[in-house]
Amino acid sequence: MGPPKMKHELKSIVYLSLVPLDRKKAYSVTTIQTAVELRRIGIQLKYFGPFSKFKFPNGWPFHKSATFKGMFLSLNAMLFHVKIIAKFSFALQRFLLKSRLFTSGVVSKEDWLWTRDVRIALSLANRGISVLCEVHHSLSAKEIAWLNNTYSPERLYLFPISEFLEHHLSTRLSNKHIKISRLPMGANNAFFSEPSQNLKYELVGKIQVGYIGSYETLGIRASLEETILSLSSMSDLSIDFLVVGVGKNGGAILKRYFNQLKSEKAFTNMSLTIVPWVQHELVSKYIKACHIVILPYQENGFNSGRFPIKAVEYAASRIPILCSDTQGHRTIFNDNQVSFYNPDNHESMKLSIENLVGDSEYRKSRIDNAYSFALNHTYAIRAQTLISNITPNPAKQSLLK
Repeated sequence: MGPPKMKHELKSIVYLSLVPLDRKKAYSVTTIQTAVELRRIGIQLKYFGPFSKFKFPNGWPFHKSATFKGMFLSLNAMLFHVKIIAKFSFALQRFLLKSRLFTSGVVSKEDWLWTRDVRIALSLANRGISVLCEVHHSLSAKEIAWLNNTYSPERLYLFPISEFLEHHLSTRLSNKHIKISRLPMGANNAFFSEPSQNLKYELVGKIQVGYIGSYETLGIRASLEETILSLSSMSDLSIDFLVVGVGKNGGAILKRYFNQLKSEKAFTNMSLTIVPWVQHELVSKYIKACHIVILPYQENGFNSGRFPIKAVEYAASRIPILCSDTQGHRTIFNDNQVSFYNPDNHESMKLSIENLVGDSEYRKSRIDNAYSFALNHTYAIRAQTLISNITPNPAKQSLLK
């Protein structure tokens, strides 16, 4: 079933956010870069939510809306970090952004609303506002029930970021008037590289294996301790594990674990380099300094639906990818694009590293195939995918470029 006919031409989109956009966070980078590309094809964008104190290198693509209300949301968002009232503060933020009184004058029926919060999306769709909602994790049974009973399903457009989440929604939503279309992550132009000059690897000297990302997401660890344990067991390989972006606390946890493990096992083959935080525009430099980059996540319900932004950034950078063999990763990559390993088996990881480092044909084919994958996951394509699913004549939007 195709999307319902729009009652008005797409002229402007209001991005409604519960949390401040922050260039330290992958979700903010994805939103900002997609917004930049939407502006390039002629879409007017407004932002409503707590303001960020950071400037973005490609410019702020939104017109700010309702400054006083935005300031109030910003002050309330600061309370998210106060544990004793964090849940209350977050609930208040969501209530305000769903409120007709608070959003009046900001979001109208002539606008399209863009958000990542399905509860806000549902509330505003029931008020007759057309909503684009990105879905980044599996929805609860209660949220599914709400969606199935919505008053205005033709106003809701759900954009799951992964194949797993697309299947999750399509098999659980009985309300077939809600449009579902996959909207994967992207990489910006800074990550797309010319063929690397450093393709002659040998199993001598130190191999730098890199991880770029957070220590944990929504309380789910990135399995970095397990990765350190596996790498430390490879006594005949000399490895430096470069970890970037895990934050001060995550870095301290990993350093403490590494030192304790080293004192117990007395290994000498491995070192650990931690960079707690870098601005996102510098991430590419760290990726390209590595011989191998890794996606180490283990199998669980949360990771099954993930599409890490770093997956595309790694692929665009032409650095060989070491990837844990999980359901989530299998919906992103195939065996010809990355080297999979069993996250519960040290020897499996070692064999994958040796193949990437020691077999030039094996390595090159996966670099080239992953790069081709990345070319289909730019932010320009992401923006066009978003527009083509909600616009009666997507070719018209393309002509605005």
